[in-house]
Amino acid sequence: MAVQPRLLTESMLATGWLLADALVRWQSWSHRKVETVDLLPGARGRRRVSIDFTSPGVVWQPDDDAPLAEVVPLTFLTKSTLREFDLRDEGGNAVSMLPSAENGVLAAAAVAALLAVDRGDDFARRYWPRILEVATVGPEEAELAAGELILELGTDVVVSALLRDLARNFLLLAVLPPDTGAPRRILKFSYHWDTDGAAARRRPVRAGLGFSSIDVSVALSSLDSAASFHLECAAPRGFQAVELVLPSDRGGRTPRDLSGRVVSHAHGNYGWDEAKRSVPALIRFTLDPAALIVRVMWSSLAVAALFGLLLLMPGSLASLGSHIDPAVTLLVFFPAFLIVLGARENESSVVTRALWMLRSWSYLLALMLVVAGSMLVLDAPPSLISVSWWCFFTAPIVMFLVLLCGWLRIRVISRG
Repeated sequence: MAVQPRLLTESMLATGWLLADALVRWQSWSHRKVETVDLLPGARGRRRVSIDFTSPGVVWQPDDDAPLAEVVPLTFLTKSTLREFDLRDEGGNAVSMLPSAENGVLAAAAVAALLAVDRGDDFARRYWPRILEVATVGPEEAELAAGELILELGTDVVVSALLRDLARNFLLLAVLPPDTGAPRRILKFSYHWDTDGAAARRRPVRAGLGFSSIDVSVALSSLDSAASFHLECAAPRGFQAVELVLPSDRGGRTPRDLSGRVVSHAHGNYGWDEAKRSVPALIRFTLDPAALIVRVMWSSLAVAALFGLLLLMPGSLASLGSHIDPAVTLLVFFPAFLIVLGARENESSVVTRALWMLRSWSYLLALMLVVAGSMLVLDAPPSLISVSWWCFFTAPIVMFLVLLCGWLRIRVISRG
């Protein structure tokens, strides 16, 4: 539903022009933008953004009775509910965000101001209700309205780009007291994002065995909103980061980090053309060679060794068959350990999808031992027990060798 139009005043046009000028020359006052990605338990992540800037000088007074305030455009964010949003200054003090109603009005005023400079105030006021609609309604309706408006206006590239940005996103505007006296400041904001679908679902078995990476794509916005854009990511528990890749920047290079450090970091310099390509960043993880894969690998060898010992020891089957209680105690001791080994922790869904293969194998190892003990209790034929135990010996050996190859591959990658 379209919003009720608010009167476009001279004051709004003046402030809109200041905001439009700040957006057009964003990189002259916004010096450095650092975005940090953390994977949280479940299908959630935390995006933390730090912006180092010099005041663009946009002063806003919503009405005559309200105090003057400085407005700082931080970035464009997709039109959606921001969960657990937090905005603070360099001292950790909470900073206000312009309310959504005023946010849309001021962002629309920036477009109207550009039109007014090009074609006059009356022309801008005539189209004001439709510009305001683009900035304040939902993305699907706004995209349609923006497309129609751009075709009708036949306007320049800057106005068209700003209209399309306001259709898909909202402009995040921080509100600060004016004349703070600080020539350079830092603002930090953070929010939750949905990681479901961010991780590539291809080759899940290979990734879980260590033979391929776990790829996580990270959608980026407003790469050109600072002179230098940085992306950081810490590997979640059980993973190690082996590569972080940003889109190609204005110099034609593809920023990447192959260091495999605890926190991966890459940075680039982006212009308007590169920012509009909407190419996500890519973070590649592999299993941590010191975590679950090595424990499951040695557990496989331990189970194989147990069955090998029982098969090769003369008279072991007859001895176990005549002492059922000790046999069951022996063969059911390991399952409890293996089930704990594969237990799921409070972790990201990305980690869960990658580790399901290793956990499933640990459960299967436990099942082998339970079946072996049950066959003794049920007094199964010796020939059946012998064949089964040979299978229970061979399968863990094969799995141990597979996991060993995957573990060696990960070790080679982690050492560069």
